[in-house]
Amino acid sequence: MRVSRWWLILLVGMASAAHGQSVHLSARLNGSVFFEGEPIYLLVELHNTGPDTVWITPIDFVSGELRGWVMHNEERVPEFVVTADWVYGPDYKGVGLAPGESTYATQGLLSRWGYPGDLYETLFLQNLPPGDYIFSAALVPVPRRGGVNQRLATQLVPFSVRSRSATEEQVYRAVQRLGEVKASAGRRAGFLTELIAWCRDRLTVDSADLFVPYLMRGGVAIAAGMLLRPSPSQTSEILGLQSAVARRHRSSPAGAFLLDAEPLRASTQVLETLASPSDSSLLAAVLEARRRRNEK
Repeated sequence: MRVSRWWLILLVGMASAAHGQSVHLSARLNGSVFFEGEPIYLLVELHNTGPDTVWITPIDFVSGELRGWVMHNEERVPEFVVTADWVYGPDYKGVGLAPGESTYATQGLLSRWGYPGDLYETLFLQNLPPGDYIFSAALVPVPRRGGVNQRLATQLVPFSVRSRSATEEQVYRAVQRLGEVKASAGRRAGFLTELIAWCRDRLTVDSADLFVPYLMRGGVAIAAGMLLRPSPSQTSEILGLQSAVARRHRSSPAGAFLLDAEPLRASTQVLETLASPSDSSLLAAVLEARRRRNEK
């Protein structure tokens, strides 16, 4: 795998500029090899390695301060950009990140980077064809008094995409058919019911299936956007599925990604069951960082 010289110079320069602030930005995916069309989950961590508290705004790709790139054959993969503007008062310092603490951002990589694929029109997953890729991200903060004012860059994260096997093709096409339910005017009223049933049945076949975390977050959000309101029993089943899947992927960005799903995100009682004080998993770390942020 090759990386163009200008790209390396850019990243090394950005990382060097941030050295004096003792704040480290890193990125990780839930694997290194994926089949074409398989969801890829991204976790970005901002960690305070210094002796003093630093002040930050919540990091995410929507605000524009956190930016990411996927490179293929020394060219940028197209990015589906979704942004939002946040207005802060002149005295806003942000949220304090104490020494040793971290904060996190999650993203479904194929929801933001890639090319239109078979699922693009139905479930908003873009596509990366087979090949070798590199992901990296940078934090470009808005200067504010006492805050992180220097650019931070992650390491380069290589990954590859391969062709689907016959079994993977069947799973992919099943997800595509589920998306077609959403796209059909005559069938979309049953989308949420079919979504729940598909995820429940799929987990009995493969408890680590990577489409299920995406569907339990993105699919549920799609249903809400279509004004399909779950019944109390459906809400309970969705919460149970989200909790089980997050626990199954507790050491993976896939589990962290699911923590931002509704209704799980709003259910403090269920979230508390996912990690104990002695838990050292990634899921527990993300939950603890969220708890601290909500308390401040």
